[in-house]
Amino acid sequence: MPGNYTAIVRGTNSSIGNALVEVYDLSAANISILGNISTREFVQTAGNVMVGRFIVQGRQAKRVILRAIGPELTPFGVPDVLANPTLELHNGAGALIASN
Repeated sequence: MPGNYTAIVRGTNSSIGNALVEVYDLSAANISILGNISTREFVQTAGNVMVGRFIVQGRQAKRVILRAIGPELTPFGVPDVLANPTLELHNGAGALIASN
């Protein structure tokens, strides 16, 4: 659905490490502006979790993929990966609408 969204990545059981959040637009019917957005950051705890924001515009629902990866980054030489990332999706009002 159109609107403002926030993706939050935390480490399970307050773990810390590097993680990656990606957003893909899957809408084949419309001309897409967003092809991919990726953010890699060191995820900590409390107020230092990783926060990525994106805005979905338009009147029609959109299909997107959100994923948070940690261990999968190791083969690419990324140190201190987040062992078991959790991902939350919040709407523009801050309400949790999905999580893993």
